[in-house]
Amino acid sequence: MLDTHMMMKAGIHIFLEEKHMDEAANKFSDEDFVMKLAYLSHVFGKLNELNIQLQDTDKQLPQLADKITAFTRKLEMWGRRLDQGNTDVFENLSEVAETNDSGATTVIPCVKWHISSLRRLFQKYFLNNSAQYDWVMDPFNAAAPADFSSVEEDQCFEMTSDSTQRLRFTSQTLCEFWLGVERL
Repeated sequence: MLDTHMMMKAGIHIFLEEKHMDEAANKFSDEDFVMKLAYLSHVFGKLNELNIQLQDTDKQLPQLADKITAFTRKLEMWGRRLDQGNTDVFENLSEVAETNDSGATTVIPCVKWHISSLRRLFQKYFLNNSAQYDWVMDPFNAAAPADFSSVEEDQCFEMTSDSTQRLRFTSQTLCEFWLGVERL
């Protein structure tokens, strides 16, 4: 795989030189730049995967919150691994780092900072509140939210005490179940 990266890097360098883009071509001779690029290709790939998952039309809000929570947890894990000197979670970076000893002292701190910043931004904009949806995902086993009004709590007790509803819940999709509850 490392040979593929080296060939691709050389190919990009030659292409840029042929297009008289010497400044950009010279960047591919800078091992620290290549390491940063390898890292960014991984992170942007993961962000793109998350973006696609969040656009899935068959997902409800609780499931979307779970995806964001999982990604935030991955960011935490990536940060821990980097603190341990382990870059294996970033396949491209790990392969490029094998040939660049100085990158460990110059690039890895930059990557750590970026991961930490991403994690803080995700925590700021996407509060980890997926547990608030437990009653939606499993109304028969999760407690009703504390902020329910007495009328809402009564309705919740009625629904979760209904054995017919319990059977429907196990045999339908989450969306079908809640649409059926709404009609009651």
